[in-house]
Amino acid sequence: MASRIPKRLALAAIMVALAARPATAFTRYENDGSCQIVGDTDIYGIGVRVGYYLTYFAGVLALCFNNNKGITDSLKSINIIFGAILIVLLRNATLGSFAVLEWQIASVLVFVLPLSSMILAFLLGSPGLASWGTFFILYGLYSALQPWLFWTRIDQGRDLSCPSIRMFIFAVFDFYHPSYVKFLRAMSIIACICSPVALIGGITLIVMSMKGKKSVRDTIVEKMREATQDGSSDIDLSVIKRSPVFRLIVIPLLFGGCTGIVSVEKLISLNSIDLSDVEFLSTGQLIPFLVGLFTFISTIWGIITNKDDDDDD
Repeated sequence: MASRIPKRLALAAIMVALAARPATAFTRYENDGSCQIVGDTDIYGIGVRVGYYLTYFAGVLALCFNNNKGITDSLKSINIIFGAILIVLLRNATLGSFAVLEWQIASVLVFVLPLSSMILAFLLGSPGLASWGTFFILYGLYSALQPWLFWTRIDQGRDLSCPSIRMFIFAVFDFYHPSYVKFLRAMSIIACICSPVALIGGITLIVMSMKGKKSVRDTIVEKMREATQDGSSDIDLSVIKRSPVFRLIVIPLLFGGCTGIVSVEKLISLNSIDLSDVEFLSTGQLIPFLVGLFTFISTIWGIITNKDDDDDD
């Protein structure tokens, strides 16, 4: 119970910080006639970004070393920051922000980075169904909003007299290139179609948690035991996770994660996005950073001490 209190306090502090944000705090051009982009530090400031990067690496390490507590700690941290960022993104988009630029950066932080390692951990039966349920609900909501963004807000905040936004995914290209816009719109429809699966799945996981289940693996094993005459089951996914070969999975996970991190940092650099209006020690930067840092340290400590407590929250 004690380990849950800091994360809940962190969530409350983040929400208070968001409520106190100035009305003009969103990604935009500095003023009329200027092509200087001013970024939203509460979405992708240095503290938020580093906090997410640390949480991502903590999740990969926890998965690699079969540390369930580290996975659930990373998952809770992701849920906290993801939920806060989603609220800010929606608020900013309704206030006239440079919406697609904000969401493009945020999508890597909150969607792409945690996706591979967390989904794999889920499939391998990591505990914490309530946290997994929250994770999938957030993903479902984010996915459902994609058509609204890329079909109705694609040009919001854009200044045609300024250079076009440049992206970086292994190479530099124009964000508003017709082919890329078509790709984003097509993917947004696919994401929206898939969103009910994530939403229903998330709600189902929370209900399962309320019934005392700890993981999907436990539920499957229980059903198979009921179906066998001797009440036994041969399923043991922990054997897979403890295999030294399994740790090689860290290579593609780290490659994908580092690619995403580089793309975010290059996008900010290529477009000279100004993030200097808030200091690193401000509340909006320090709290996400500390959440990520404590999650990373906790995971390392759990691996070293071989502490692997199941968490059902």
